[in-house]
Amino acid sequence: MKLFKNLFRSLPTLLAPKIQNCLSCHRAIHRSNNHNAVLGIPHTDAMVRALRRSTNPFHDLCDTCLHSMPWIRSIRCPVCGRATGCPDCSRRGKDHTYFQQNRSAVAYSPQMRDWLAAYKYRGDERYLPLLGSMLLTAYYQLCGEQTRDNMPVKYDCITYVPVSPSRLQERGFNQAEQFARTLHAYTGIPVIALLQRNRHTVKQSMKSRGDRIEDMKDVFSLHIDSRQQLFSKLNLNHMTAQTQLRPIRILLIDDVYTTGSTVNACAKSLSELSNDLNTSILISSLTWARS
Repeated sequence: MKLFKNLFRSLPTLLAPKIQNCLSCHRAIHRSNNHNAVLGIPHTDAMVRALRRSTNPFHDLCDTCLHSMPWIRSIRCPVCGRATGCPDCSRRGKDHTYFQQNRSAVAYSPQMRDWLAAYKYRGDERYLPLLGSMLLTAYYQLCGEQTRDNMPVKYDCITYVPVSPSRLQERGFNQAEQFARTLHAYTGIPVIALLQRNRHTVKQSMKSRGDRIEDMKDVFSLHIDSRQQLFSKLNLNHMTAQTQLRPIRILLIDDVYTTGSTVNACAKSLSELSNDLNTSILISSLTWARS
């Protein structure tokens, strides 16, 4: 009898909905069952369909944090995707810019800096699905801008900015690679490690613009088997000579775009593939945040 009484007393707790705390502010999330967790987020129908195929990571945020995300909704610089004027692209010039354009999901606000630090430096893996899914907004924005015959262009592969062995050992992962693989899970575009880092560099956030550019010289090069990987994963061996003339489109992934020196250095190395493949290489970059 006592067992049944205890069970009866515990029924309200057992039947009550489980309280979920916000990933960011840790406050309890109070949300109706029909709440659309992409409300207020720049999205397309394709993005909504992609999110429905998996657990929607935006459900891990409360409404306050969800609506405080600094999405980049308007583009002023067509090259780097900055919402304000950009002197870096003007200084570099078209002749020394090796990528077509960059698009970023959010501005690098203090809140976004905290989110990235929680994942990148403190190893809180709960942030990966959220940050990777945020990159989807930049991806679909890019697809919407790049059209051919009134159809969005298709990318042949995704690659990412490599880190040095010492940095990889320190963190245990490459955040750019993880973002790339999250994007692959949504889009199905193959991920290929096309680049290698030739030497370790100190954190770019601690340097001036001139120091960044100088420090990026000869840091990256093509991976020793990059050509073979492209031929294998993209079935280039089976293409006709006429088909091989079409450009190969590559998406380059990184976490934060500041001056563009890292992205540009990687794109310069990737462009060298055009000589090996006897076709043009078109490189666009996606970064999670734009500082």
